[in-house]
Amino acid sequence: MPRLISKDEINNSEEFYERIHQVQVDYFYYWKEHTLWHKEFWLSLALAIIPWLIWFLIRKRGSEARLLLAGAFGIIVASWLDFLGIIFGLWHYSGRLLPTIRFQPFSPGIFR
Repeated sequence: MPRLISKDEINNSEEFYERIHQVQVDYFYYWKEHTLWHKEFWLSLALAIIPWLIWFLIRKRGSEARLLLAGAFGIIVASWLDFLGIIFGLWHYSGRLLPTIRFQPFSPGIFR
């Protein structure tokens, strides 16, 4: 039975994922030195927690399920639009709460 993927394709994909892993490790160290505990970190943390505290205090008792469903829909739409903005290079985030890599395929030189 012939192989579905050739040895060269397997080696190329392993090299590609090794490069991705190295970029993630490098970004983690960059994040640890330049973002963690700096003002961007605290701003991101506040923007992640404060809206939930406000919602918890001013929500209408008894309609939490309806509000959470509407909020989940809003989060899905906002996340999708945010993803599109990042992909097309319309904006980027310098300080992040967690050290995650966001792939920007339309950036010049990304495939070199």
